Amino acid sequence: MWGSSVSQKELITKLQAAQRQLVVATQLYFRDSDAVAIHTLVAASYNIIRDLSKHKGASDMAVKDYFLTTISQSHQKQVANWINSFENFFKHADRDSNGEIELNPELTELMLIDAWTQYEKFSGDLPGDGRVFKLWVGKIRGNTPEAVKWLASLFKGLNKQQFYEVFREAMQSNI
Repeated sequence: MWGSSVSQKELITKLQAAQRQLVVATQLYFRDSDAVAIHTLVAASYNIIRDLSKHKGASDMAVKDYFLTTISQSHQKQVANWINSFENFFKHADRDSNGEIELNPELTELMLIDAWTQYEKFSGDLPGDGRVFKLWVGKIRGNTPEAVKWLASLFKGLNKQQFYEVFREAMQSNI
C-alpha cells in the first residue's frame, strides 16, 4: 500500500522518537538542507525531551526554560511566544493561512545544541551524529577519543558538510 519500506509495525519510546528526529535533523543540518524541515524536527524532539525532563525532575532546558528566567517577567510570555512561533507556524495554518515568517537558523542551532545536551543527560551517551555535532559546536568532553580531538583541531577549516562526513566516518570506525 505505502511502498516496500513500510513492512511492519514498530514499537517506539518517546526518547527513541526524539533521538531519531535529532539524528535526521543533524544530518540535514550538516548538509545545509531545508531550514523548515530541520527546525520542525528539532522542535519536535526538543519538546519531547523537555517534557521527559519535567516528568523526571531533571534540570530545565536552556532555550525554552532557563533563558526565560534571565529576562524580565513582563517580557517572558512574549519571548516564549516568539520562540514557539516558528514550530507552530510550520505545523498549523488555522490562524494565519496567508502568513509569512522569517526564520533565524541560529535559534534552530541553539535548540539542537540544547536537545542533544539534554538527550545525553538522559541516555548517558550520544549516537555518532550527536557526537559529531558536539565536536562541531566545540563541546569535546572526556569520553571523546584523543585521536578524534586531534583530528578535530586539524579540520577546523572544513565546511559543515565536509566536517560531518569526515567525523561521522571516524566515529563509525571507532578511532
